[in-house]
Amino acid sequence: ESDNFNPQAVILHNDRSRAFKEDYSDDLSCYHSNAFKYGRKKMGSALASFLDTLNAGDRVLEVGSGTGYNLSIMRKRRLNCTGIDLSENMVRQSLTSYPDIPVQLADARRLPFPNDTFDAVVSVETLRYFSDREPFLKEIFRVVRPGGRIFITAAPLLSANTYGILNTLCRFLNLKSLISCYQSFETAGGLKRRLEEAGFDTISVRGYFFGPYFLLDKIRPGLSSFLMRRLEGIDDALSRFDLIRNFSNHLVSVARKPDR
Repeated sequence: ESDNFNPQAVILHNDRSRAFKEDYSDDLSCYHSNAFKYGRKKMGSALASFLDTLNAGDRVLEVGSGTGYNLSIMRKRRLNCTGIDLSENMVRQSLTSYPDIPVQLADARRLPFPNDTFDAVVSVETLRYFSDREPFLKEIFRVVRPGGRIFITAAPLLSANTYGILNTLCRFLNLKSLISCYQSFETAGGLKRRLEEAGFDTISVRGYFFGPYFLLDKIRPGLSSFLMRRLEGIDDALSRFDLIRNFSNHLVSVARKPDR
């Protein structure tokens, strides 16, 4: 049985697999041009910092690996990586672009791997597509080895782009026509509690990328680009303050599975 949110999310990603392939290109030289690229740059920097803590040859699973972009970065770092995704077209795109990186069609709530298989698990922008996040996090806990670490992102409920509140209201009011699919949103404290309940410790949750730039992109794209360029230093400084992380555009959690 699929999660309540999965069917529509899978249809969306199947339909947009080619667009995702183009969106997740290597070219971020002009990352101030729009909020999506800017967000990719910030998330990529956070992921790079996490990958810096791993060693060549470490076994890494990406849950929700999409078109394989992050897997290709891990492979360049000589990590022993593999991916899973629930979208057939995403898996197909990944295997076409990176045929030497193993990826398979699988549900994140039923991972096809033995206990304690991986040194690390990465999941970027996937948790949001599950209405029930507990099985998702429990499975990640199961397959990562004791002492292993995870990198998981979540969509903030109170983000300045207001999409978390809009999507949640549409779900409660059954207004499906206003959004692409229902999604789950988190607060920093709520995400930390979910990870604790799944069994993880040494948990950090940081906010990345502040400002209503996704909205500005639709209204005044030139102004949005100008502000991202001029205020980037302030934006990076804000990510160090836990007090305002709930108002960011991305929550990033890093946690550890306790040693036995």
